[in-house]
Amino acid sequence: MLQKLFGRPLGRLSPGIAFAIAAPLFYSLTIPLSKTFLRQVEPWLLAGLLDLGAGLGMAIVYLFRRVMSHQSTPNLMNRQDWYWLFGSIFAGSLMASVLQAYGIANSTAAAASLLLNLEGVFTGLIAWFVFREAFNSQTAIGLAIITAGSIILVWTGDSTLRFSWGALAIVGSCICWATSSNLTHKVAARDVIQVAMMKNFVSGSLNVIFAFAIGNPLPSPAIAGAIAIAGFISIGLTYFCFILALRQLGTSKVGAFFSIFPFAGAVLAVITLGEPITPQLLVAAVLMAIGLWFCLRKKGSNSTVG
Repeated sequence: MLQKLFGRPLGRLSPGIAFAIAAPLFYSLTIPLSKTFLRQVEPWLLAGLLDLGAGLGMAIVYLFRRVMSHQSTPNLMNRQDWYWLFGSIFAGSLMASVLQAYGIANSTAAAASLLLNLEGVFTGLIAWFVFREAFNSQTAIGLAIITAGSIILVWTGDSTLRFSWGALAIVGSCICWATSSNLTHKVAARDVIQVAMMKNFVSGSLNVIFAFAIGNPLPSPAIAGAIAIAGFISIGLTYFCFILALRQLGTSKVGAFFSIFPFAGAVLAVITLGEPITPQLLVAAVLMAIGLWFCLRKKGSNSTVG
């Protein structure tokens, strides 16, 4: 199946595609892990500790590389890069992480995982209409179908048109993540470990400070350590692979790849957390799978728009 989607044998996947697949695989762990930790930690503090763990993990990797290497690190960030990075931090880690944590706390992990498909939709739209990347009509159809599946998950099913606040928070986080992804593309050519380290460390520290300011209690050292490790695996490695994929594939393409594996998070939620498989969840999953097929299959030569 993957060979048909990418138009090449699996053994010859480009590094960009390999990193684009690896990033959402790591990120798919975030939802079930967060759902578990939210039983003991407030959402805002959890968002901060996950990012802080990712930043500290990348700092250890950064320092280890400095000790082992006797050469200076190329492509370090300059002053202009910091503007793009701080914009990415504000949109992503300060806004998106908190919205996502509150959304997960007020919806099922399976539904939240599938709703994260909208990040790819918003990432593509921003890349096309704000940063002027070329787009494909086939991809646009796929994103529209994914959106339809997301609406099914967001709607509460009442006779009056009402929506789940938890699901809407997830949608808001997707818009913020999409904005962050496009801003991150501006620094993707810089040292990937430095970018991942600074982005996660700064955002995690700020979120932890804000969480303490509103009265969130600090968890036990064991829980905090477990969250930090989970943050390095699910967020730090995600960001590392994501930046490397951006260098070769562009923002909208990586955003489409990122929509593949929220299904993995949904499956993990059903298996590990015992969440029910509802008709609403199944219909949304089918629609999103069809939309992803449109986005990622090999495109015709005459379908490019813009």
